[in-house]
Amino acid sequence: MPKQSTIDRVFSAWPNTAELARDLDLDYFTVRQWKSRESIPGRHWPRVAAAYQTRTKEPLILDGLGR
Repeated sequence: MPKQSTIDRVFSAWPNTAELARDLDLDYFTVRQWKSRESIPGRHWPRVAAAYQTRTKEPLILDGLGR
């Protein structure tokens, strides 16, 4: 089985994109674009990693460029 990307792990931790956007206090359409592009801008990774750890109780290991 292929290794799950960091972005896939982030999005799979939430039941839907709207809840992730809400937890990050960001616009839904912004976060939806991240998902469709399979890319999260670097400036958002600290907030994403903190929200991921809060939700999953596990640290988010960033591999490479977040992919």
